[in-house]
Amino acid sequence: MARLAALAALRLLIGGCAALVPPSATNQYAPGSTRHQRAPASTLPQRAPRRRRRIATYASPDIEDRLALGGDVAVLFLYSYTQKSLDTIYAVTANYVEGIEVDEMDCFRDPSFAAAALSLAWLCGALPQGAFRFDVTRGGVNNALTTVAKCGGLSVAAVVLLLAARAAAAGVPLSPQDAGFAAGILPIVGAWRYVLADTSAKL
Repeated sequence: MARLAALAALRLLIGGCAALVPPSATNQYAPGSTRHQRAPASTLPQRAPRRRRRIATYASPDIEDRLALGGDVAVLFLYSYTQKSLDTIYAVTANYVEGIEVDEMDCFRDPSFAAAALSLAWLCGALPQGAFRFDVTRGGVNNALTTVAKCGGLSVAAVVLLLAARAAAAGVPLSPQDAGFAAGILPIVGAWRYVLADTSAKL
């Protein structure tokens, strides 16, 4: 009896240890089981690689920057009316302060005419040289300032030549105030193009 009891206890101990051991991956399911076994990776159908579409993010050099174009004209009109306001203030001050001589412009007394003349001169000098392409207006500060120097120099030269021809036809000397006002195309448009290019580079 003692031997039978010891044998029964040994069987219970072996059965309990076997229950603690997890089944292997290959023998997890018995043959004939209704569950599907995992197929090898090599036999699974593989998806074709998805093609990534590349979207062009650059702007065409032929597209004109209307913001730059409108800003050029706007700052020239602002420049003209500001100059007229300063001249008016200076002339009023000269009436009350002795020793102040007023040097008024000859051709550009009307601010509307002056702004229209400078804008037309700038457009005539800038448009043929492509000063409104995106790669110029948004292509960095150096490109913007180089364009203003090249196109603005041509525009100022054209205005000064017209003023000299007008003065010669009238038999009067060229007004330095008119010439100085025309030269304002360079710093005024240059400042605007600098702000535009620098702001675009930071966006």
